[in-house]
Parts: sequence; C-alpha cells; structure tokens
Amino acid sequence: MQLAEAKQPRDPDWQSHTLSALYHRLCQAPQKHLSAALNGFLTALKRQRSLAERWSEVILQAGDAAAANETRG
Repeated sequence: MQLAEAKQPRDPDWQSHTLSALYHRLCQAPQKHLSAALNGFLTALKRQRSLAERWSEVILQAGDAAAANETRG
C-alpha cells in the first residue's frame, strides 16, 4: 500500500522506517549523508515538530555511534 506523499510524514510506520534508514546511512557514511539529514530535519520542522524532534535525536545518536566507532578503530 502506497501512502500519498503528503500523508507519509504523519504515518508512524513511515516515520519509523525513514528514521531507521537515516540512522544507518549516517552511521555508515556521516559526511556523505549529513546534508540530506539536515535538509530532512528542516522539512520535518516545517511539517511536524514531533517528527523533527525524533529526527534530531537520530542525528545525534548516529553521531555518537560514528564517533565511538572511530575511537575504537
């Protein structure tokens, strides 16, 4: 089932999948995906504050995980 693009950001399943994918992309290649992550945050901030808050938490968590991996390496 495809959700209309305008309804996607409000769908909990879409949010969960999108935030999970964001986390993994940022952990894998932070510099490559950071600008897209920040743009996504700004879009979320315009549409739904609660999603923007979760988006920022994911960015911070991925940053912590990436930093931990670099120090172990």
